[in-house]
Amino acid sequence: MALARSFLHTAGPVLESLVAREREHLGSVAAARAAALEQSNAELQQRVDEIERQRAQILRLSAPVLRIWRDVLAVPLAGTLEEQQIVHVSEKLLETIVETRARVAILDMTGLETIEVTAAERLHAIFQAVQLLGVQCFVSGVRPAVADALVNQGTAPRAETFATVADALAAAIRRCTAARR
Repeated sequence: MALARSFLHTAGPVLESLVAREREHLGSVAAARAAALEQSNAELQQRVDEIERQRAQILRLSAPVLRIWRDVLAVPLAGTLEEQQIVHVSEKLLETIVETRARVAILDMTGLETIEVTAAERLHAIFQAVQLLGVQCFVSGVRPAVADALVNQGTAPRAETFATVADALAAAIRRCTAARR
């Protein structure tokens, strides 16, 4: 028993010192890992922010509202029209109509490959909103697959349609010129 007490008396401080050093080491490792995680999270957040800025830029560039004649706006639609994109187009087109007092808005679908159901419904709402603002809405360049999708979904435009954007522009200019006389 005396030997055990003597061993504990001698080994106890050594063990406590080892435990304290191990705790200190583990604390340092944990702090280093926490700092590394914070750094990784900050870098990831920067990447997410950059991706979000790029996404917003792509959205703005994917369907610009162009003033192509004094009273005529055009919106070239391309690729696959998704709901988020059409919401952006709607907001931007209606704002631009009010700002410019346009008389004709041409939605050019020449570059449009496909259209989602929700985007087609929203597109139909754009036609109606444009007309409620007193602006004539022309649609140009509808591809057969897109036309079929719009008809099947019951969202075919109740707007004047043209085979090409050039045809739509010519008609728009004639209308605007006649209205000014």
